[in-house]
Amino acid sequence: MKNKSDKNTPKGIKTPNGSRKFAGLVIPKEELVERAELSKITSANLYKLLQHKNVPNRSKLSKKGQRINALVGMVTYGDIEEKGFSINIRRSPQLEVSNPKHDRKRKEKEKEKEKAIGKGVRFACDVGGIDVHKSTLVVAIANTKGIKVRKTVPNDEAGITDLIRFFTHYRVTHCAL
Repeated sequence: MKNKSDKNTPKGIKTPNGSRKFAGLVIPKEELVERAELSKITSANLYKLLQHKNVPNRSKLSKKGQRINALVGMVTYGDIEEKGFSINIRRSPQLEVSNPKHDRKRKEKEKEKEKAIGKGVRFACDVGGIDVHKSTLVVAIANTKGIKVRKTVPNDEAGITDLIRFFTHYRVTHCAL
């Protein structure tokens, strides 16, 4: 017969330095969580971790595997403890951490790099747009509020010089075809 008190025993005991002790194994808060342990967390809680880590385009990650792939190398045990999720850890004490700390920093730099190259970011200045047709070019200048000016020029040398003057007049530095 099972002992009922086993059901209420804590999964980990908090140590004075803030890490948790699991059956003789002390896991520091800054240690990275591995893929197998992330797969034990529900999809909704993985989304909360994506929000906590401020991952761009997180709303497009609908499958649990996609969310895990985005979080691998970025989430630490401290993050999980901060969010209040529980994970049953089954590791031997002599097992070394597979990912060094700089992998987490590199993953976070990649996240910042994606923001810097313009994914999901609007331009603060006016932007030009060109729609190329056989005989004409439709040129538009837009800002964050919408299309500001629209013009049609012929698709020849005179039209190109007119296009350059048009962009120079409105101080357009970025253009899309």
